[in-house]
Amino acid sequence: MKYPLLLLLLLFSTALFPQENQKSQRMTKQMDSVFAVFKKQALQQALINQKSNDSLLKNIPADSLIILNLSHSNYDKVPDISAFNRVKSINLASNRIVKIKRKNLQSDSLHTLLLTENRIRHLHFPKNNRITTLLLNKNHLKRIPRCIRRLKHLKTLNLDNNQIKRIPHFLLQLDSLNEISLNYNKIRFNKRAVKRLQKINRILLGSNNILQLPDNINKLKGVHRLNLGRNALSTLPDSFKQLTQLQSLILYKNNFSTIPKVVFSLKNLVELDFYYNHLHSIPSGIGNLTRLKQLFLSYNQIETLPDTMRFLKKLKYFYAHHNQLKIIPVWFLQLQNLERVGLEHNKLFSIPDLSLLPKLKEVDLGFNNLEYLPLKLIGRSDMHLIILRNNPFIMTQEKRQALQKLSKQRAVQGKSLIF
Repeated sequence: MKYPLLLLLLLFSTALFPQENQKSQRMTKQMDSVFAVFKKQALQQALINQKSNDSLLKNIPADSLIILNLSHSNYDKVPDISAFNRVKSINLASNRIVKIKRKNLQSDSLHTLLLTENRIRHLHFPKNNRITTLLLNKNHLKRIPRCIRRLKHLKTLNLDNNQIKRIPHFLLQLDSLNEISLNYNKIRFNKRAVKRLQKINRILLGSNNILQLPDNINKLKGVHRLNLGRNALSTLPDSFKQLTQLQSLILYKNNFSTIPKVVFSLKNLVELDFYYNHLHSIPSGIGNLTRLKQLFLSYNQIETLPDTMRFLKKLKYFYAHHNQLKIIPVWFLQLQNLERVGLEHNKLFSIPDLSLLPKLKEVDLGFNNLEYLPLKLIGRSDMHLIILRNNPFIMTQEKRQALQKLSKQRAVQGKSLIF
């Protein structure tokens, strides 16, 4: 019965709101028309690029070309570039290439190969290649190509925006591989995957719908940068605290209601990102991270800053906008290395004299409940950016005009005062 009922409701809504449906159809047609025009223009430009590239390849001396850019040229196969034996970088991004042959990559000096946004299905490398950087993102790959095992000098591998599910065993054979980027895939991040990534220093696994980390995560003992943003994590295993070499930990857009205690054991952390989670408070353990230089806590529900934050003496960037903060404590002025502070979209009615932070260059206090202008901060001529808009400041018309004049003067100097 539910399908006839659904059909009846659709018919009813079409009859009841004919104007809305017609308007929606017109908008859809307009969008389709705009997209068709854009696609046609892009194709025309690609054909122009292809013609220009073909002419270049015919006329330029083979030993004079170091960087070869053949991107956005509508190629369905690689043009003959075998003569260019001194080329160091080849950019074939945004074409329609399906196959890369060994003869296409004969240059002994080639170290960078960009194959982003193609249709790569067959990939072959010369035996003694020197490639250190390979970009294969946006190719609809379902697996990491096995031929990559030939790249003994490979340092950086980008496989973002594919459909890859598993980490192959042959990655363990790539002793030079420092960074692998697998954002926006379908990676099964299990114990086996951890073992196969354990030699790599920088691992990017954002947007893979990872629900939990395997207990053997501590095998990544040499990892320096770990991006697990845009997943579905809410906890970290106890073994996570053994990642003592970790310097950058990205956990934005997950499901954490608090910062796990194991994070506070990572004494070498320089960057910590918990943007877009469900944090209501910051545990006092944050004070253990004395090497921290960048702390990103925006888009949460944080109401107070713990006193232990005063120990973060090396902190340069602090972003906690879009929270529920009401005051910034006086001890905040002890963070003498702060350069950028983002506190907009809170409920602040009180802040200390931020002009006493000697290295401060940018601050955003917009969309709060501040009544008193931070005059000393405004008076600092070395500030690059001060945003104060949408606060209920108490000021005379004369003072407002003076600020408008000052804002114009700062703009001439390439600086911004926005209120």
